[in-house]
Amino acid sequence: MRRFWIILVLVLGAFSLSLAQNEDTRTAVTPGGMEVTYPASFIATNEGDFELVMTAVGTDVVINMSVTGADAVQSRYPGSYTDATGFIEEFRTFGMGTFDGIEAITQNFPNGTAVYLTYQSLLGGAMVIAIDLPEGGLAVVEVYAIGSETPEPITDALDTWLAIAGSVRLGVEPTDSVVEGDLSVLDVPEGALTPDQMPAGQIVFGTFDVVMPIPEGWRFIDEAAVADSVALQFGSMMQATMTVSLMDTTTFASFGDWRSAMMTAFGGLVSPDGSAEPDVLERPDGLTFEKFAAADQRFVLFFLDLGDTGLLTQLMLFMEPVDTAAIDAVEEALRAAVRFSRGNGTEASDTAGTGASDSAFEADCFTDSRVVSLEVGQTATFTCPSGCLNSGGSIWGSDIYTDDSSVCRAAIHGGVITDAEGGAVEITRLGGQDSYTGSTRNDVTTNDYGSWGGSFSVAAPAR
Repeated sequence: MRRFWIILVLVLGAFSLSLAQNEDTRTAVTPGGMEVTYPASFIATNEGDFELVMTAVGTDVVINMSVTGADAVQSRYPGSYTDATGFIEEFRTFGMGTFDGIEAITQNFPNGTAVYLTYQSLLGGAMVIAIDLPEGGLAVVEVYAIGSETPEPITDALDTWLAIAGSVRLGVEPTDSVVEGDLSVLDVPEGALTPDQMPAGQIVFGTFDVVMPIPEGWRFIDEAAVADSVALQFGSMMQATMTVSLMDTTTFASFGDWRSAMMTAFGGLVSPDGSAEPDVLERPDGLTFEKFAAADQRFVLFFLDLGDTGLLTQLMLFMEPVDTAAIDAVEEALRAAVRFSRGNGTEASDTAGTGASDSAFEADCFTDSRVVSLEVGQTATFTCPSGCLNSGGSIWGSDIYTDDSSVCRAAIHGGVITDAEGGAVEITRLGGQDSYTGSTRNDVTTNDYGSWGGSFSVAAPAR
């Protein structure tokens, strides 16, 4: 897992609370029965059957945190590990940061034995905790302090993260939060879908059965299945990232309403003095949604209340100068978000884009192959613009490329198109490879990488 999946941007100031020191706690149970106890100052939401995200309130450091357990651990962190120690050793190889000279620490909890590292990640100070649970299997807690130059924002709250890890239990009776409705049918598989299984150009949220377009210019950060939350990026990851989440509004009851809860959590990003008023935007169906933006628009929040379906939120973080087209694209996508009911098919229909397309997909320099869902051996044609040579779109491999590589830069590397003219390229979906070898061709340098679960090749379209 070479990229950090930004699940939810969390804000933490001078926060050094531990559960042992604060009896005011809450307990969340995910749909799959994973229980986690956390301080009452956090907002917790489910991201899947065995995944939880939590929000703490503060002002100084941007923090990302997730708790993953049971089968979801292998889905999110593929590897050969069998216990917490093995997981931590493999985590060092994921390319997530600098681990030189950093020793793993072992700590015993009533719920199992934990092994953890504090380190400097690509995004800032970070911590990863793996716990061998007595029920069998693992739980993993990840915490990131975005932009911090040292791990101190993490180590200052060490007791909090360890206490949360020490509270994880499996096999707890979950509550039923699935909402049914009389809606249009979308013929897609049951459960949370990976980007490959979704209709081309769409995001499907598995828990609430909501579908929305991928905003133009945005793309998936990784290929994990989407239950309630997904991370997207615009351009390079350091240009802009966005978290799109669906939340059960009843989880905010202790705050009075969802708006109070969300503004308590995130209002300081867009309005330090709390005076921000939203732009209210209209949808064709008569619903409205709200947009909060910081003065410099580096942080932008969207809220769409879908009633019983839940609250659809989008939190955008711009690391580089703001591209207003990225924000406009998100507005348009929110206007088209709708609920659906699933058909009986076990495979996605043509609407879901599982087959080869007769028309060319208009790509940009960062578009990867996963925007079109293909079975192994199927093909699709992309039309690439000129000027992708130095765009920065990432690419791994030679001749056979990882499926999250830039299609257009792979086409230049493979000699199918030129940077000056761009043009059409046909990709063929291939299976995962044990390794990918980088090289320099046609002024494009690609990267080496180890095992990765999907790939593609490039060729000139048949005449």
